[in-house]
This record gives sequence, C-alpha cells and structure tokens, in this order.
Amino acid sequence: MSAPIIWIGIPFLISIIVWFFRKNRPLIIYLISGFCFLLAVTALIVKFGEVFSLGPLTLEINTTFTVFGRSFILQDSERFIVALLYFSAGIWFSAARISGSNEFFLPHGLAVISFLIAALTVQPFLYAALFVEIAVLLSIPMLIKSGEEITDGVLRFLVFQTLAVPFILLAGWAFEQAPFSANSQLQFFQASIFLGLGFAFWLSIFPFHAWVPMVAEEGQPYVFAFLISMISTSILVLSMDFFNSYSWLRNEPVLLQSIQIIGTIMVVFGGVFAAFQKRLSRLIGYAYIYEIGFSLISIGITTEIGWETLIYSFIPRIFSLMVLSLSVAVLNNNFKTDQLDEIRGLFYKSPFISIATILAWFTIAGLPLLGSFPIKMTILSEISSTSILYTIWIMIGLVGSLFMGGRLLSVLFVSSQKTDVDSQLKIQETTAQAVFLSIESIILIVLGLFPSIFISIMVDVLNAYTNLY
Repeated sequence: MSAPIIWIGIPFLISIIVWFFRKNRPLIIYLISGFCFLLAVTALIVKFGEVFSLGPLTLEINTTFTVFGRSFILQDSERFIVALLYFSAGIWFSAARISGSNEFFLPHGLAVISFLIAALTVQPFLYAALFVEIAVLLSIPMLIKSGEEITDGVLRFLVFQTLAVPFILLAGWAFEQAPFSANSQLQFFQASIFLGLGFAFWLSIFPFHAWVPMVAEEGQPYVFAFLISMISTSILVLSMDFFNSYSWLRNEPVLLQSIQIIGTIMVVFGGVFAAFQKRLSRLIGYAYIYEIGFSLISIGITTEIGWETLIYSFIPRIFSLMVLSLSVAVLNNNFKTDQLDEIRGLFYKSPFISIATILAWFTIAGLPLLGSFPIKMTILSEISSTSILYTIWIMIGLVGSLFMGGRLLSVLFVSSQKTDVDSQLKIQETTAQAVFLSIESIILIVLGLFPSIFISIMVDVLNAYTNLY
C-alpha cells in the first residue's frame, strides 16, 4: 500500500460514493468527519516509507505511487501537513449542519482536500496547477445557495483562480528550460514574473483581491472560509517547493523585497479596511487578506525564522478563520443578519456566538496570549531589524485590526436600549450551536496558552525543504 493511495485515492473514491447519499446529511457528516479524523491520526502516528507491525502482520507504507507515467510522492515530512488538512477538515465537516452549508459541502469538500494533497505531491510539479484547478472547479457548487444562481463574487473567484493556471505552467516550463538557454538569467527572470502572477491569482494577492470580501458576504461564509484556508495553506506549501528547488528565487533581492512590499500592503489593507466594516461576513475576507500579508512577509524574510513562522502560522490561521466563519454562519441562521448595527447587545442573547467571534478576531489580530501573537511578534522583530518603514506600516495594519476588535466589544457586549433586559438574558443558541462554538473556542484558547503544541507538530515539516536556508 502506498501513502498517495491512502491519503489521496481512497478519500476521493469515498467522496464519489457519499455524493449519492448527500441528502442524508447526518449520516455523511458522521461518516466523512470520522474518516477525516482517522486519516489525520494515522498520518501522525504512521511513518511513510517504513515497515511497521500490525499484530501478526507487517506493513510498509510506500511513499510513491505512479500512474500514467506521473508520480505522486508523499514524503514522511509531509505527513504533518496531510494530518493538519484532514484534522481541520474533520472539524469543519462536523459543524456542517449548523453552519447552513448546502448538500454539496461534504462530498465536494473531501474531494477538494484530496486534490489539493495531490497537487502537493505530483511530479513533475507542472501538474500541480491542474489539480488545484480541479479542486477550484469542485468547490463552485459548494459556494452557491440552493435554488439561487451563481453570484458575481463566485464567478470572479473562478476566473482569478483559473487565470493562475497558464502562468504557473509557463513558469514551470521556463524554469526547466532556463539552464539550457543561452541567456538563462533573462529566462529565469521571465519565469519568476510568470510564477509571481500565478501565485498572486491563487492567493488573491493585491491587486487581485477584490473578489474575497464579495464571496464572503454572498451567503456561504463558512464554506468560503473552508476553501480559502485549505487552498491558501496548500498553495503556500507549494510555494515552498519552488523556493526549495530553485536557488535563484532565494537569492534575488528584488523579488524578495517585492514580496515584502506586497505583503505589507496586504496587512495594511486588511487591517485598515477591517476596522471600518459593518458586516461580519466581509470581515472574514479582510481577515484572510490580513493573514496572507503576514505569510508573504515571512516568505520575504527567507531566513530560517521566516520559514518557521510561515509554517507555524498555518494552524492558528486555519482555526481562527474556522471559528469566525462558524460564528457568522450561526448568527446569519439565527438572526438573518450580520450587520453590526443590528446585533447590539448580542452577548445577552447569544453569548457563545459573541465569545467565539471575539476570540477568533483577536487571534487573527495577534493579541497577546492568543495563538498568532508569537508569530506576528516574531515577524515584526525580524522586519524591524532591517526596515523601520515596513515596521511602521505593519503596525498600522495591526492597530486597524485591534480597533475592529474594540468595535466588536463595544457592539456585542453593550446592551441595547431598544431591548428589554429580561429578553437580553435569554440564550437563543441551540445546544448543538453552543457545543460546537464552545469546543472551537477552547481550541483557540489552548493554541494561545500552549503554542508549543502546534509548534512541535509543525517543526518537522521543514525537514523536506533542506535548501530554504
């Protein structure tokens, strides 16, 4: 048995099977969530490429699977990324029923994860672009409300993600041909431009980010957060493959400075625009922009600390977006609104939604004692040693995000004068909503109080990228 078959092939086959039973929501929620947790735990405890005993049997999980002349190689150091994707997906799928997601979320979501992992493992890596595109195409039915037409935001999402494919293919071809070219330096430069554009479309990097808040507010915030978390994490890991494979990328100061500049712009843009938002659903989009900005800055640092902060940021970002999007989804389901002006004093009606929203947003903002604080402070420390100007701009973005946190506190925890006090004290969340929001909030608190937990899990990921530093 090979690792690609277990963690790519079998999940895809199961997604096809459960598609025919998608109307039976409780059954497939238990089935797919449990299967994802099983895959995650197995990836953590079983080493790829080694023989292990299973009672009287001895099994070896091979790292390579070849089909049609193309190889899927899942190294042992990559099993932690696999475990992260499946574990977080398991939690995401568990709350599918209370999130208001449509019937396609579960089967298509599992297929999306399998294709994203395929993109990380396929060789030659040119085919990664095609697997990511398949994942994007599969995600479209998940983003559309039942009985409604496709929205402008979803169309833009599809267009921008598809535009990335030709640029990535051209970049891969140019990188392979450059060593044999008479003017290899020029060809490397052209390849880096194609690569940058491809990743800019994939990650919604400035100025290709306009669709992000649009999709977030168009009715499926929970599904949207799932997609951007899974896709962005996979694309960032894929970018590490490029930097690890081509030393020219790591040693080009103009490219690295450009990445830092764009990352700083996104931090400022995400933080400042978030500060003045009136809808919580759009806040998810700006939170994503803000977080990707910090990821780009980490890449631009290109030291061991920079790559470590990039890897360590995956877990806090995924779970903070998960909690924030679930809070907004439940809020929309219960009150048919996510306008800040209309949810004043929400804590007295829905304390679990309110606390989860606050914890998630302050985790994203980087408040001390929460999961992303050591990561963002490390990035600030590294940047301040090289550029005070970048540090000032990043601080503006941080202040904007914290300002939005203050607005949330003033709205959610201040009682409304229009509402009777007795009605304010009535909890309107269902038991299931309260349980899921409480569990996910506890996860955020644990990540903040014990950051060594996720750091120790992710530290071995860099073993696969020995050329980065």
